[in-house]
Amino acid sequence: MQTKPWLNGMSWDDLVTINQLLCQSQKVPVEHGKNQSKARQLWENARTKPMELTAAFDVCKQCSHLFPFTFNNGNTFATVSRQIVEDWIESLPSYEAHLLRTGIGHYVNGKISKQELVATLRHAETTWKTAGESGRSSL
Repeated sequence: MQTKPWLNGMSWDDLVTINQLLCQSQKVPVEHGKNQSKARQLWENARTKPMELTAAFDVCKQCSHLFPFTFNNGNTFATVSRQIVEDWIESLPSYEAHLLRTGIGHYVNGKISKQELVATLRHAETTWKTAGESGRSSL
């Protein structure tokens, strides 16, 4: 898998905005958890570092498990993790795109193992277009 700063396009303030939008759409209050500063520090320290894609999902999972947001915490980090690869997801047939989005979100929220995530990514990787074909880079 390609090593690059997968999280670099998403600042902590962007995560806070995503959480606010999710909370507003569900009409729940925007509240920050007691570990927000720990999660923010973890995020900001990791986001500019080159890493494999699965390591980027690990950062999302670790931050999520710190519960920096009271409401929509898991949804926030699942959304961010899917946005990292949205351009590739869009190149998949709709059924495979749905499976990949779901698999990534479930991994970040601790519902499937890393082995299951990797199997899901490998399955989708066979369908993704290479950089030479579409201008997108592969995993």
